[in-house]
Amino acid sequence: MTRLARPIHWGLMSFALLLAIAVQTTMAFAVPKPIAIPEGGTEMVQFDNPGFFKASIRNSDPKVGTIESFEVSNLPFKHAVRVTSKQIQPNSWDVIAHVRTKSVAIEASDVCLLSFWMRSPWSEHESGNGVANVFVELNEPPHSKVMRERVSAGATWQHIIVPFTAGSTFNLPAGKVSVSIHMGFRPQTVELGGFQLYNYKKRIKAIDLPHMEVSYAGRELDAPWRKDAAKRIEQYRKADLQVNVTDAAGKPVSGAKVHVQMTRHQFRFGTAVTAHMLGMDPTWAKDAGDHKRFPYTEADVHKYREIVEQNFNWVVLENDFKMFPYLNGLKNAKKDYRKLLYRRDWLNNALTWLNERDIKVRGHRIFNGRMPRRVDWDPARKEELRNWIISQAKDKTAFAGQRVTEWDCINHPMWGGGDKTLLSYMGEPDFYAKCIAMGKELAPHAQMWVNEGKIAVGDGGRADVYEDMIKTLHKYNQPPDGIGMMGHYNTSSLVAPELLYQRFERFAAYAPRIQYTELDITTNDRQLQADYMRDAMTTAFSHPKFIGIIQWGFWAGKHWMPEAALWTKDWQEKPVAKAYRDLVFNQWWTDESGKTTAKGSANFRGFKGDYTLTVTHNGKTQQIKTTLGDDGQTVNVKLD
Repeated sequence: MTRLARPIHWGLMSFALLLAIAVQTTMAFAVPKPIAIPEGGTEMVQFDNPGFFKASIRNSDPKVGTIESFEVSNLPFKHAVRVTSKQIQPNSWDVIAHVRTKSVAIEASDVCLLSFWMRSPWSEHESGNGVANVFVELNEPPHSKVMRERVSAGATWQHIIVPFTAGSTFNLPAGKVSVSIHMGFRPQTVELGGFQLYNYKKRIKAIDLPHMEVSYAGRELDAPWRKDAAKRIEQYRKADLQVNVTDAAGKPVSGAKVHVQMTRHQFRFGTAVTAHMLGMDPTWAKDAGDHKRFPYTEADVHKYREIVEQNFNWVVLENDFKMFPYLNGLKNAKKDYRKLLYRRDWLNNALTWLNERDIKVRGHRIFNGRMPRRVDWDPARKEELRNWIISQAKDKTAFAGQRVTEWDCINHPMWGGGDKTLLSYMGEPDFYAKCIAMGKELAPHAQMWVNEGKIAVGDGGRADVYEDMIKTLHKYNQPPDGIGMMGHYNTSSLVAPELLYQRFERFAAYAPRIQYTELDITTNDRQLQADYMRDAMTTAFSHPKFIGIIQWGFWAGKHWMPEAALWTKDWQEKPVAKAYRDLVFNQWWTDESGKTTAKGSANFRGFKGDYTLTVTHNGKTQQIKTTLGDDGQTVNVKLD
């Protein structure tokens, strides 16, 4: 749900303040009402004048993208532009729109309000929404910026409002101000119109300007779905534990104190990690890695490892097993390159570090649905690609060995759709089934999963083709061991928990296991992020087929979407981290004490996982480790 509100957590910033755009996840939309612009500001853009904005494509190359002007009706504006990016661009500004301004300056600390409309009929972004970076900047080099914000919108027009306080270090002179919208991310179509920019100088505070508050159906703490989820969690995630205590003669001991302490979840709570943060010598921190994009210190390396060890029982190597990072890692290690992110020795060390701590590892990935990029989609190079795929698969699985417990055997099988997948390129209906079979042959100890995005987010745009692909695997007698759903959410793609559960149910019949494989929530609204993490995790944890929730990173210093991280760059715990830890180590954690009855038994119902039991009576203490599994557990303790 979306409603107009006054911001409640904002302070003045040098960059954009919170932007909130929302789409109600019932997927039935009306055009939202425009938000009234407060009076008192100086108009900087002539409203709905197409001469004030234009889009451009790198080198005007039609292979890069296209631009089309068109008119809309039943909206506050008439003129719009449709911009399509046909490929992942080298630079986000390779597909761009510029909005020219009137001869009005923005001085340091001026309070301004940017308003425009946006929608995205089609996008390959994992959220299912069109994504853009928006800047208010100097219209000539060095393009100094006084506001920056990432925005997104789905298939319905969204009125985007960005109130901001200009940076305090420089001014943008009159006639030198521009609004720039960068759209060169995943292939997508973005439509824009109705631009407005107002400068209120110092006459108002940004905190007093309107913004859009984002929510979703079922967020309320008393929402009915929570009771059903709690019942399922009690049924599927807990089991009975009976402790029988006897003395040296084998007689029941009454009144013995029994303390059951959980030490590890059976359920997988994991995160994506990068091998160099776990596998390199921490003293190399000044030199190793890509400090231009990801600056960090030796202290960060130690903190990173501490957080992983304390908060997660599973991990996935984010990029290290992908095509080029894996290939380049061997070369980089042989030549002792350090100013890069990937080295084979770092990967080897990271796997060892994780295995020593009994942190299980997912491999990401053996095959990928976009692999034909390697051969430029040339139909004459199919056998070359096939041989390369087999070679890569053999090398990765042999290198990982028993240290990787499961693989995304086929990642993004349907990304691109139609003729833009590995399956369609090879022209063999059973090709993905062959991939599953090959994975099982090369790593018989490991589970083989399929993994796809845009299933549990937004409108679930890939659900139909993903389901059909999985049915085909069954047809060729190669069902996956598990079904992965990525889960890259932003404010325009949050799904109501009841609908989310229905999405899980749709795929439950096709495999014995389901899990979130790449969960993250990108928003600057920290409370919204925490609440949705709580509710998405609760929904998944309550589903009987779910075995894990793997997040796609945890630290802003090493995250593909820093706003989505649980910990800030300086390691401050965000509300989303508190929400995660509260579920995993409090609400879903068992730490209880009791006393044995006259029959010498104490009964508990706890969350499945590993436990330490401590039994004390008449000065005698015995400690036992046990595992509480699906069938429950009975532990017999003899106090000698």
